[in-house]
Amino acid sequence: MDFDDFIYHVSKIPADFVQNKLFFDGLKNKFFDELKQNKNHTDYFNKYNPGSIESFMLHYATQKASLASYYKYMIDETNQNKELKYRAHTEKIFNLILQKKLWDIQLKWRAEQIQIKEIRTSWDFFFWDNYVSSCPFVPVVTEAEIEIMKAFLRDDNFSDHTKLWYGGWQNYGDIMEIDEYGDLSALPDWYEFYDLRMGTGLLLQLPDIRGKKEEYYLDIARNYNNEKSKKNESVTQPVYVAPLPYLHASYEEMYNYARANENDKHFIELFRINKEMNKTQESYSMISDDEIDHAVYLLKEAEFPVVMPGNTDWRDALMKCSQQYMNSIIANELDVVYEEYKLFLEIGISRNNIEDVLQEFENDPISQGAIRSILKGREICGEPQNLDF
Repeated sequence: MDFDDFIYHVSKIPADFVQNKLFFDGLKNKFFDELKQNKNHTDYFNKYNPGSIESFMLHYATQKASLASYYKYMIDETNQNKELKYRAHTEKIFNLILQKKLWDIQLKWRAEQIQIKEIRTSWDFFFWDNYVSSCPFVPVVTEAEIEIMKAFLRDDNFSDHTKLWYGGWQNYGDIMEIDEYGDLSALPDWYEFYDLRMGTGLLLQLPDIRGKKEEYYLDIARNYNNEKSKKNESVTQPVYVAPLPYLHASYEEMYNYARANENDKHFIELFRINKEMNKTQESYSMISDDEIDHAVYLLKEAEFPVVMPGNTDWRDALMKCSQQYMNSIIANELDVVYEEYKLFLEIGISRNNIEDVLQEFENDPISQGAIRSILKGREICGEPQNLDF
């Protein structure tokens, strides 16, 4: 497809580094606002759980802005600066460092070891999961943490799509659930790897004091609402309605949404390419021919030897080999992303407009809903209408 008439053609975008960054940060916010105000996609979203829509829109807007920023590297397979094609992947990997630091803060907060102005209830951590790169209370990433992430990427056991890849990095309930063997099987591999290197694993043993207090009031509010509903319900038994599925921000789902709702043919094509470039699979035993082709494509552009693992089925070996190559490129690119991160810290510019993010935080429906329920529980108990408990 010809991109000469693309509305975000490189010739129309600020060339200055800082202005370019600000432009695409603003573009992401613009896309997100357009999605929230667009009523034409109601039929599409009605098929999914309402609680998953806003998160999907945020991920979609972020990805759309990223595609507009890096489109020329995606469509030019002969571009000599191949590592630039991995910048979007690298920034996501960099954000996993921030997610781990936020996770450790959550564990301390739940144990009532610390207090944070921007955390009113445990549900606020779900908000900062989505805005982790702009979270004002996450400590600065260190060079040591960059080196740990590089080691993680180069570890033979690492997979680009770890558990909870598309969300849930701050989901305390899921991560801390003990399986039948007594293990935290949902603990992300990256968190475990970091803990082993940084000695932070003991934080997992901290008690969830604050979470249990919240749950006490939430249970009271739920029981009150259930009793109220029973008194108001008719004699006729309500018809059971199966819960709607969640709309996950996978590459496949974003492409499907783009095909159904995007008016710009360029973005539909970019989401298609993005889907093809980021194919995932649940198990190597179900590897498709397209995934094999993609792996070969990656390895053909390798500029250094990539060793194929032995004593393995050739499809498994090829997929593992291409993944190791991608991880190696991302590990090298991390230094560039880290330098950019430090530069923005020095000049005092957030990746997102912090005032806009804090306004979103104040109005976040999930956080506000949790606060209302907790305060209702306190009211029923005859306690003050605040969160000081």
